[in-house]
Amino acid sequence: MKRGRVGFTFLAVCFFVGCGSARSQESTFEGLAYQLHRPSDSGSHPLLVYLHGAGGGWNRSLMKPAFQKAHPSFVLVPKTKGFWISPASKSPDWSEEKIRSYSRPLQKLIRKAMGRNESEKPKVLLTLIGLIESLVQRYPIDRNRIYVLGHSMGGMGSWEAIWERPDLFAAAAPSSGVISLWKDLERVKSVPVWAFHGSKDRAVPVEGTRALFSRLQKLQGQMKYTELTGEGHNSGRIAFNYSGDDPSRGWVTRSSSSDCDPTKGFWDWLFAQSLQGRR
Repeated sequence: MKRGRVGFTFLAVCFFVGCGSARSQESTFEGLAYQLHRPSDSGSHPLLVYLHGAGGGWNRSLMKPAFQKAHPSFVLVPKTKGFWISPASKSPDWSEEKIRSYSRPLQKLIRKAMGRNESEKPKVLLTLIGLIESLVQRYPIDRNRIYVLGHSMGGMGSWEAIWERPDLFAAAAPSSGVISLWKDLERVKSVPVWAFHGSKDRAVPVEGTRALFSRLQKLQGQMKYTELTGEGHNSGRIAFNYSGDDPSRGWVTRSSSSDCDPTKGFWDWLFAQSLQGRR
């Protein structure tokens, strides 16, 4: 039976988890599986959209009582075996000579991005956006405070999400993830971003996030960047618990412009971002 784009299809049973009276529901939307945590009270709250990496893991602490007491919020965790990119994503018509004009780390990122575009795996970003819009209609979600974050492939997807819909997301927090390097960042320069990347990351070269930061500096964008000196492909573990810089370890946050919110703690920064007042 075919489903319309505006409807939900509930293929899983709602269940309660051990988070006080807060509820967690598993379901699907147009073939995209997801888990949704709902706060225990009926008031309006922000929505956290957590995009998993290729391994499928995610930060379960976001649904636990301690986190929810400090930051009551809806938490959406979609699940895919594909990519967090639009099915309309296209690679530029670049020659091999053009690709080789970039440094080897950036060549690696460019070829990976082209491979995703050419892959037959599902490209689910637009379905995810449809799901978010449906949830906003269904639940008391604060439309001005929808945040997207994730690690590795989920970090890449966080960038792709704000590029696709900069008007929908109040902020993004990509960890060890890079948007396709040929995309015009003018489109996202007004979106607050706090990116994290390990300096010794071998899976996703840190040069990609450095390049994005440099470009957003030139655009006077709103990107904060914390390079985690000495760390590898584990920046998400540190990023989503970040309470402030540690210069003794080389962990120093840079801002692409004076417009960036200087709040030191990651979660305090994220929950302070809103579409209201965005320039």
